[in-house]
Formats: sequence, structure tokens, C-alpha cells
Amino acid sequence: MLPPSRISAGSLWKASRNARWAASPNLVKQQITIWDCHSDRVQTNLPARGPARVWFSPESGWLVACVENGYCTWETGTWRPGPSWEARLDSGDPGEVAFCANGRLIAARQERETFRLLSFPECRELVTLKPPLVLPVRSACLSPDGSRLWLLAAGFRLFEWNLANLREELMRAGLDWQ
Repeated sequence: MLPPSRISAGSLWKASRNARWAASPNLVKQQITIWDCHSDRVQTNLPARGPARVWFSPESGWLVACVENGYCTWETGTWRPGPSWEARLDSGDPGEVAFCANGRLIAARQERETFRLLSFPECRELVTLKPPLVLPVRSACLSPDGSRLWLLAAGFRLFEWNLANLREELMRAGLDWQ
């Protein structure tokens, strides 16, 4: 496993769930450094404009990064780029991504308090969600089955969407996502 001496204090590195990879955004070098935890070596450096945060998918097959104008994805192992999408993010409201347990659905911050629900790894938008109040969102969480989304906002406010009910309503209106 990656020794603590390789990770700088305060860095926003993440390890994959299978403990194979570790990733760390490097704003100065405009890249994301990928470590192979089994060999304790740098595997590659992925070019990325303004990388801020990274997340691995639950099955460790994909890396998602918040970059200067949105999000980028890479397939782990080959490190081939996958889909990317734009978002209006800033340092006060950086990227935020939450996966459901099987990794087929993600919620990603689109702007200050707005989140997009996307199929993954295709990154096809399913629906855009915005809480009823304008409050800075601190974190997002999808239920394991992808049926609920929770946003923790400032002032200890918690917003919940029952996505299963929302999908039923959209289906009745002919707007279901497939």
C-alpha cells in the first residue's frame, strides 16, 4: 500500500476501493498523479486543467475528476479518457460526486446547489435537481440502490429526493429516463 510519506499533508488524494490505485490532483502541474499501490510506483500522470478533486467508482473501474470547467473520466488500468461534461464550479463550490453501489448512477454538482443525475459510465444526463433553498451544499450521498439522493447543506440542512417516486412521476408524464 502507498506509504504516507508519498502523500502530502492536506492533499485531496483518494484510493480505489480495491486498494489497487491512488490518485491525487496536482493543480500546480495541471495533472492527476496515479499510483499503483501494489508496486508503490507512479503509474501515470493524467493531464487535467485545474484538477481539484477525484473519486473512484465503487468497482474501481473508473476515475472521475473535477477539473477547471467540469468533470473528466478515465478508465482505470488503461487510463484512457472517457466521457466528460461541463459544470459551473468555483473554489467556493467545488465538484462533488456521489455513486450508487453498483456504480451505474452518479450525482454530480452542476453549480452551487444544483446536481445532475447521470448514467455511468456513459455520463448521459437523466435529470437535474435543485433544492428549494439556496444554501451551499457540503456533500452528496446516493443510496446504495440509487433510489434516494441526500444533500447536506450549510446550517445542517438535509435535502432528500426520493428518486424512485420522481421517476414514477416522470414516467406518467412520458419523461422517464432509460
